[in-house]
Amino acid sequence: MKTRLLLVLFVSSLVLSGCQTFGKCTGAACAADAAITENVTVRLGRYPALAADSVRIQTLHQVVYLTGMVDTDVERLLAVSLAGDVDGVKRVVDSISVNNVPR
Repeated sequence: MKTRLLLVLFVSSLVLSGCQTFGKCTGAACAADAAITENVTVRLGRYPALAADSVRIQTLHQVVYLTGMVDTDVERLLAVSLAGDVDGVKRVVDSISVNNVPR
């Protein structure tokens, strides 16, 4: 029983220290990330193919992460370009997939 308790405590401490190392934003940084996400959302929202249900936007430490699926590589590149042009963005991580199903 003691071994199991020690194992649980050890794993819990690893998880919690990992959260601190790779923590979420705090204070002003969090507000800046939220503003970047909002600005990217507005820019992408001007293009129906890049709607919120197609491309998901997350920002952490001024790095924008784009995920989702679009119909063409041109749309994917447009999303990356629009996100990169937003003030305050340091980098864009593109994880958008292109739908390869012919229309």
